[in-house]
Amino acid sequence: MLSESVKREIKERFEAVLEREVGIATFVGPNCQYCGLTLDLMKELASLSDLINLQVYDVARDAYESSQFGIYGVPAIAILDGDRDTNIRYFGIPAGYEFGPIVGIIEDVGTGRVGEATRLPKKIKEKLSGVRKRVVIREFVTPSCPYCPKVATIIFRFALFNENIRSEVVEAMEFTELADKWNVQGVPHTVFNDREDLQLVGAYPIDYFAEYALKASE
Repeated sequence: MLSESVKREIKERFEAVLEREVGIATFVGPNCQYCGLTLDLMKELASLSDLINLQVYDVARDAYESSQFGIYGVPAIAILDGDRDTNIRYFGIPAGYEFGPIVGIIEDVGTGRVGEATRLPKKIKEKLSGVRKRVVIREFVTPSCPYCPKVATIIFRFALFNENIRSEVVEAMEFTELADKWNVQGVPHTVFNDREDLQLVGAYPIDYFAEYALKASE
């Protein structure tokens, strides 16, 4: 699914930065249009570094694991720091522009900065430190949205910094019922803790996302 030039580029990036094992738990299931393609893509990605551990689960067969990871639809991807859950999820096939944030978060986890997220500005870390209760940040995206990866990277790093935050990226055209529930008409569309009063439509500056995460925890 990846061209040889893209694979070479990613392989070189992984060789340069990965220091520890990163797990990619991929969930598939029956009657799933994009599960096969998603699994093939993750297999290719995992083949580019010995430090990437691909785990495959079938939601019909592996009900316990699916429940533990909070998987409510397939295809789905969970990113692990070794065998530790990072609370990072991707629902759908990470195609188009959305492939970049997956590669980027693998690099973030694999460099050993989990719990520090040193790429976050100091003022953002200070604000996120105030999130002491469970917060779920769910961003709706489409593969053709050039602004969505920026938001995906932001919320993924929030989850790395604070274990109380779970960050989900949801492909709106695959999960139409969920997108319709939130009246998603434009992307990126981000919802905090399933609250109607805490939604951001657009690629706002990082400060907005930190402020909404903090409000969601109150």
